[in-house]
Amino acid sequence: MAIPLDLREATAEQMQDFLNSFDIIFSDCDGVIWNLLNPIPGAILSLQKLQDLGKKLYIVSNNSNISTDEYIKKFRKYGLSIEPEQIIISVKVISSYLKKLKVSGKIVVLATPQFRESLNKDGFHTILPSFEINERDPSNTIKNIYNQACVDAVVLDFCNYDWSLIVFLLKCLNNESVHYITGCTDEYISYNSNEKIIGSGPFIDIISKYSKRSPIKCAKPSQVLKQYILDTCNVQDPERCLFIGDSIKTDMKFAHMCGFKKMFVDTGIETIKNAIKDEETCPHFYLPSLGMLYSIIDSLQNISKKQNI
Repeated sequence: MAIPLDLREATAEQMQDFLNSFDIIFSDCDGVIWNLLNPIPGAILSLQKLQDLGKKLYIVSNNSNISTDEYIKKFRKYGLSIEPEQIIISVKVISSYLKKLKVSGKIVVLATPQFRESLNKDGFHTILPSFEINERDPSNTIKNIYNQACVDAVVLDFCNYDWSLIVFLLKCLNNESVHYITGCTDEYISYNSNEKIIGSGPFIDIISKYSKRSPIKCAKPSQVLKQYILDTCNVQDPERCLFIGDSIKTDMKFAHMCGFKKMFVDTGIETIKNAIKDEETCPHFYLPSLGMLYSIIDSLQNISKKQNI
């Protein structure tokens, strides 16, 4: 198995080869650029540096807890100029997929308000029913659930999954004609570089198990997301693309699925020690933090200037 190149130890020639090997960058957010609300030092500077070198940048995140506009504002606050088409989040991919399916009826969406608002803006009729649970008499709650009208699709992402909603979803998915679609199914979410918390994946797994349905997945790693990127990002040669991530099961697996070069950082939920165990997820390049890339490129440019004097 190949050993990833640690860019801290790369020679000037190796570093230049690295920069010359890709034209498009796809970067994850959580655990790579920031952890929750805290930017990872130097990460945004590194991405801006790569953009200044003429690389096309796309943000590819399973996190649709904030809208595209909020992503743009957040990046610009920290000095990274970015346009809406450069933000690829699961709600965008799901919207595109629902349009291909020509879904026109009601869609029950368990996700954040921003996620539902995005689908509503795209012309979909989303619902999020609520059921009052009488703990002394749950049969009345069940009656209310089963009196709800049918929907055309079930869309699941990061959300609060309570008992009544799970029962309702299982009732909907009992109808095979109802589309079953998921966004983020991450097992864990990066809280900071030392901690992780449970994600939406385990709850969605429960719904899949008891509905006996396999969802159409639209986030990393999925074929639907791969096709979306190939359709919208002008990828001419997958090998000329670099994917930067912190997760083995989502980022590195997805990059392998797409045929992209892989760069792994240690600021999220996984470690390079585990990433190199499997040939599919073993990265080509490694840095403990994306923030280190800025100074490495800066040093390379200074060497080049001296040589040209």
